[in-house]
Order: sequence, then C-alpha cells, then structure tokens
Amino acid sequence: MPSKKFTKICSVCGEKAIGYNFCAISCESCKAFFRRNATKLDEYNCPFDEKCKISVVTRKFCRKCRLKKCYDVGMKQEWILNEEEKELRKNKIEENRRWRQMGHKNGKNKTDRNDSISYISTDDTQTMSISQPSPADTINSDTTESTLPANDIPDDIISDDEIITNIMEIENFLTTDNTVRDNENTNNFNNDMIFMTNSSIISKSLSSTTTAITLTNNTNFDEISENTYQKLVELELTVLPIPPPISESNGFNEVECNRLMELFEATVGTHRPRPTNKVMAHTMQEVANFFLLKFEVFIERFVKMTKCLSAFQSLCSNDQLAIVKFSCLEALFLRTALYFDYNSEHWTFIMDSNNALEFKLDLLKDSPLDGIYVTFKKFLQNLRSEWDFDPFVIDLLTVIVLFNPDRPNIIHKEIVKLQQQLYMYLLQRYLRLKYVSECESKTKFVKIMNSLEYLRHLNDIHRRNQNAKNTNHLGPLLREILDLPAVSTIQNS
Repeated sequence: MPSKKFTKICSVCGEKAIGYNFCAISCESCKAFFRRNATKLDEYNCPFDEKCKISVVTRKFCRKCRLKKCYDVGMKQEWILNEEEKELRKNKIEENRRWRQMGHKNGKNKTDRNDSISYISTDDTQTMSISQPSPADTINSDTTESTLPANDIPDDIISDDEIITNIMEIENFLTTDNTVRDNENTNNFNNDMIFMTNSSIISKSLSSTTTAITLTNNTNFDEISENTYQKLVELELTVLPIPPPISESNGFNEVECNRLMELFEATVGTHRPRPTNKVMAHTMQEVANFFLLKFEVFIERFVKMTKCLSAFQSLCSNDQLAIVKFSCLEALFLRTALYFDYNSEHWTFIMDSNNALEFKLDLLKDSPLDGIYVTFKKFLQNLRSEWDFDPFVIDLLTVIVLFNPDRPNIIHKEIVKLQQQLYMYLLQRYLRLKYVSECESKTKFVKIMNSLEYLRHLNDIHRRNQNAKNTNHLGPLLREILDLPAVSTIQNS
C-alpha cells in the first residue's frame, strides 16, 4: 500500500491530532482531558449558556462545552480502561515482548512476526489488537486442525468499524515520529506543579529599562510611569507557583485555566444586556444623582464577586476589607469602559430592567471635581486600542486593581502582591494566546498596565474633592469608602 502523509486535525479543538483516541480523531491535550473528565459532564457548568466555541486558544476556558464537544464528535467513555483492564494490557505488552524476543533468539525472519500482530496503546485508551492465535493455542500436536470448532466464534470479536479504527491507529503508530512520544513525556512533566522563575516565560517582555521605554516611545501614548515600570520589573523577577507552558503559544495549563474560569464565573453576573429604552441625561447633576443611587448596588455586586475568588478568601479579614474599600472606586471607573461608545463618546448605563441612562463624556466638563474630564478622557483613549472591547481583559484588570498591595491598612502586603502578580501573569498569557504575535501581545500588556495609572489619579481626584466640600448627601457606603465621618457624628459635633 503506498504511503500517504497527511495531517490529522483534532475534531474537538482543531489542533494537530495524534490519531484516533476513544473512537475520535483528537490531539494529545483533548485525549487527556476526556480521559480525566469523561464522567463529569453533569458536574460542570457553563457560564455562557453552553455556547462556547472550542478552539486551541479557548479549549481550557469552559470544561462543560469542551467535554460536550468530545461526546459530540464521537468519543466513547466505555473505551477508557479501568484498573483491571490496565493490568491486562500490561500483561499483554509483556507477553508480546517475550514473544518477539523468542522469535529473535530462534533466528526467525520478519514473516514470523505476522503470526502475532498486536498494537497496544501506550496510555489508558482501549486496548486494540489484531492478532492470530499462537501455534501452541491453535494447533494440535498430531494434526493441523484447529482446536476451535468451526461454529465456535468468539462473542467479543470486533466489528468492522472497530477494525478500521484499529488500522488507523496502527498506521498512525507506524508513521508518527519520535517527537510525539517525546511530547507525551513532556506533558506528564507539565502536569506536576513546580515553582518557576517568571523571567523564563516573559524574559523578553521587559528585560531592561530600555525595552520598556522603547515600547511606549514608539507610540502616541504617555511614557510608562515609574509605578507601572516597577510592577513589571517585579513581575519578571518574581517566583510564581505556576507550571511552565511547553511553549508560550500553547494553551492554558490546568492551574491557569482554573484561575481564569473562577474569575470569569465570578464576573459573569456583571455583564448584563442593556435595555433598549434609553433616557438622555442633559446635566451633570442628573449624572451625579444616578451614581449616588447606583453606587451601593455596584459595591454589593463587587463584594459578591470578590467573595467568589479563592485568592480573596485566602486573605485575612483585615486585608479583605482594606483592598475592597480602597479599590472599589478604581474598579468602578475601569468597568465604565464596558459601557462607553467611542464613536459618539457617550456612556450607556443600566438604570433598571427596562431603562438605560445615556450621557456624553463632555458633561464631565461641568463636574465640580477638578481634572475629572481630562483624566477620564485620557484613560479611555489610552485603553481604547489595547483592550479591543474584550470583557475578559476588563475582568482580569479588575482583579489586578483589587489586589493592589499599595493600599492603606494592609497587614500582609507580600501575599496581596503575589495575588496581583498571578493575575498580571494570567493577563499576559491571555494576550499572548489571543494575539499570537509575541511583540504585539507584550506591547499591549505594557500599555494596558500603564493605563491603570489614570484610575489612581481619578481615585485621588474624588477623595481630594469630596473631603473639601459638603458631603451630607452621600450614602453610608460611599462615606465609608471615602473615609468620611458618619452624618450623625457631624451633626453631634
């Protein structure tokens, strides 16, 4: 049969496949995923109504949709070996090895090997073999008649479809070069949690001051701030408890995927459809009244989101209170980008289930908060070309803003800093996989991180101006956030 070389594509995620696994063409990653999770379809939940598109980049975002697609393309749970079958497979391998060794010692040629042709998978897939009985089992010592009666056909003989599958497996086994088997060993190593120096992953992203400045000087944005530069340098030199990817273009590993899925599930409630009925605000006072009413709702949702994060739960109660209190304003400013229309320069915020409030950026010119318009406009302009209207980027930036070790009253600053660096690393990995280009993803990462400085300035503007004016109209939560005394305390004094 003439040899054919063709590239098999994984029917689940589209990556280069290694052959048939569990009755479907798949890659090594999807094969391992199905083997580990085949029985868990009902345990997983999809935060996106089971409409996730599974690809090489997104396959680790949603286990529910990935596993569902595994079944849709034909993977079969019954082809996964149990412990007893694994032991039988192991014994079969040893038997075949001894048979080949005996044939070699007796000087038999290659035709003898056709008397026992077996293919045993190197992992936990269903054992598949096409074999002829050995002489000892089939031939009587006095005659050439088979010991099996003509009508005694085994019940477990495989079907035509299974034979075709087996042939494809054997073809793949014979044509696959050693790099596939080397990758299996690498994948096994990758599954072990190890501590690594982050510089081995991002060593080229910000290796020196010159590199960082070059990224920003080649654009129209402001130069990188000293605070941002310090954080990026610390990230490069920090040891993070993240398993290393085989290459930067590979998908997320299990640890990264778990963190991202936890975050996206926690923030899914914040991404709500906007009502079609819209009310236009014409004065700054209308806008201020709207935010005074909605601020308490935002804080409640923000706190609910943080409580869903294991990283937040790992902090002491003092540090939990500190980072929520001093980050919620910046998180609010950041997430307004989700509702901003850059073409007409206006926001559309949800008032209730039926109505939305629209107001233009220019209204901020009339705000009593000095510098609010210029700073907000610069923030939106700097962020515009970098986040590409991707809500996942905003979600990652939200927790980066949350876990800021520079907040006041934090006791365990190093723990908070580590959590922030982990999410910075995940943002960097997400951008790398999304944009493929190493140069583009690194540039975007630095610019996005630098844009967060405007949030700090906006926070300072609010706190500085509110402390200098009458604030009796502010609610109790906002007063607590701005470190203002309670109204009753003011009246008593």
